[in-house]
Amino acid sequence: MTGDQYAKGPCATSWNWATQGLEYLEQGYSKAQEWVDSTRAKLKTPSAIALADAAQGMSSLEWQRVYLP
Repeated sequence: MTGDQYAKGPCATSWNWATQGLEYLEQGYSKAQEWVDSTRAKLKTPSAIALADAAQGMSSLEWQRVYLP
C-alpha cells in the first residue's frame, strides 16, 4: 500500500497517533500508554479497530514487515 492509498480523515489520523504511541511504548516510554488508549478510543471503523488490535500484538518492526511491504 502506498501513501496515496491510505485512508484520510480523523480516524486515519487517530490510527497514526495510536501506532506512534505503540512505538514509544516499545522504546520504554510507559507514559505513552495513556496516549495510546485515548487515541485508540477515537477509532470508529471496524477495520481501524482491527488494525489497532493487530498492532498491539506485535513489534513495530514486525508490523512494518507484515502490513507495510
